[in-house]
Amino acid sequence: MRARKCPIVDVASEGIFTNASINRTVDVAMRREIIDALERRGEATWTAATTACVVDATTVRALCIAMRDIVETYGLSGKVLTLSELTDARGIAKGTALAGEDEQRCAFAARALELEGACATFQLDGATGVKFA
Repeated sequence: MRARKCPIVDVASEGIFTNASINRTVDVAMRREIIDALERRGEATWTAATTACVVDATTVRALCIAMRDIVETYGLSGKVLTLSELTDARGIAKGTALAGEDEQRCAFAARALELEGACATFQLDGATGVKFA
């Protein structure tokens, strides 16, 4: 299964900030404020100076539910998995919303669960790990 990629928005040039029919464009400062607001809500993260990954809240909620279900089904409390393992469509993610999902999207869900105390995330050798509570 092919991973769905997290949409990347370039605030310096992205067309979604322009409405040609009324000849109006949101300035770059306001674009940054929009992404910052989305980031505070857990729906975006900056990936570089002018680019951000944006995920809608419905997607994050669905991925959180899938992660909770996997933890419960497989008894993963206290265990550590990488995002790669959590999204492997041939492994424990098979048949769930996580199967084949983009790891960056899943990182949003893991961070949301971390804020609730349901897990802890960490970086190791370039991979994101998740330790479930």
